[in-house]
Amino acid sequence: EAREWFERAQRLNPAIYEAHHNLGLLFEREGRYPEAMDCYRRALEIAPSRADAHTSLAGVLRECGLIEEAVHHYRQAIAHDPRHAAAWYHLGEACKLAGQFDEATECYDRALTLEPRDSRTLGSLVHMRQNTCDWNRIETLWERVRRAAVAGGQASLSPFSALSMPTSAAAQLALTTAWAAGRFSIYSA
Repeated sequence: EAREWFERAQRLNPAIYEAHHNLGLLFEREGRYPEAMDCYRRALEIAPSRADAHTSLAGVLRECGLIEEAVHHYRQAIAHDPRHAAAWYHLGEACKLAGQFDEATECYDRALTLEPRDSRTLGSLVHMRQNTCDWNRIETLWERVRRAAVAGGQASLSPFSALSMPTSAAAQLALTTAWAAGRFSIYSA
């Protein structure tokens, strides 16, 4: 039903940014990536400085394996909104896929300056540091990951990532329980 409203809004006034962007989000959720890309591109034609549209388009491009183009749009998002922590994080993920590990690390660091408690970004930074054998302040990062991962009872850090950190069995259980609570209602209390 929402798709019908957005499509109708597009027909009535093709200059409505939100209709294009939101329809793109719907197509993306349905796995209809070519249609999502078209919608995001139309949204950017209307509002080329919207960081959210660049980030949305970049995410679909990355999902389709178009990493260089995704990196371009993440950079555009950041150029328009340097405080867009999610864009920094996702640029780091795209750089990691492109084998640009130093740049990925810098992006994660930048995202963490904007959102210091984001366990997903912390986990990615730790993982990148481990993969590149950069042990500088790794113990501090491990501790930050452990604290952030269980804050609020839900964690975005995968328990498999947590296994790569030196920690106690009790901490592993807490991390895993918090992660499961965020994904499966039977584990949330």
